[in-house]
Amino acid sequence: MSTKLREKIARIIDLDAHSSWQRLYDLCLRDGDDETKAREIADFGYGKSVRASQEKADAILAALAAEGQGREGWQDISTAPKDGRAEIIGIDGCGRVYKTWFFAPSGRTQQWLRAHDSVPWHPTHWMPLPAPPPVSGEGSLCPPSGQGPHRESSSSVEASRQVAPPEGGANG
Repeated sequence: MSTKLREKIARIIDLDAHSSWQRLYDLCLRDGDDETKAREIADFGYGKSVRASQEKADAILAALAAEGQGREGWQDISTAPKDGRAEIIGIDGCGRVYKTWFFAPSGRTQQWLRAHDSVPWHPTHWMPLPAPPPVSGEGSLCPPSGQGPHRESSSSVEASRQVAPPEGGANG
């Protein structure tokens, strides 16, 4: 979970406690206390309230995660769908990002493949593909409405977001 998000939520829960803690900390520094002493004094005065708001923020974030909401994007690759059809976005330890899918034709061969060239790779995190934007069907590259061989229904657009596994199927 994001530390910044946790702090934002905690401040919303009890802005007075956080503001008072900060004011006391700053006052101690201006009076010549070192950072450790200033933190001790601010914690003595307002630390209990600040910690209580942080615990409430943690509970809110945990509840959102349990409901599948509040995800901030990247998730551990171990939680990714492995049915051999779903395309996702993956990122590896070097920061390379590719559209990817899980290939598992047998119990022994299981690997992530980059969608554009089917080369194996090792993503560490994933996120679902975003929904496509609304398509107006108008523009310089679009044939006039209802004409041309590339007319697609919404179901064929959705189907194009799925990757068919290679011959042999997937046993993911």
